[in-house]
Amino acid sequence: MAATLVATLAGQTHASSTPAGAVFLNSASSTDSPSLRVDGAGGMHLAFAGYNTGINPSDDPSQPGYYAYCDPNADCSVAGNWTQVALGTHVQAAQLQLTP
Repeated sequence: MAATLVATLAGQTHASSTPAGAVFLNSASSTDSPSLRVDGAGGMHLAFAGYNTGINPSDDPSQPGYYAYCDPNADCSVAGNWTQVALGTHVQAAQLQLTP
């Protein structure tokens, strides 16, 4: 499963003029366990885990975790509008919680 962000977020109360959409942030390797949160300003935060299937030759064998952020004024359905970093190795799952 690739980390897929669907910008249509049921139950979210932030205002946005950006149309709903979807994006694959990491299409080069296999990912799992996406956790998406929207902060009070409308910025999107995403954490997910990479894993090595043994089938996909581009999978990262170190299995990093990833954190990504999209500015509230950007079109988050465009992968280039996300800042992404790899964190740690052998990450099994990712969970993200924002402070109010």
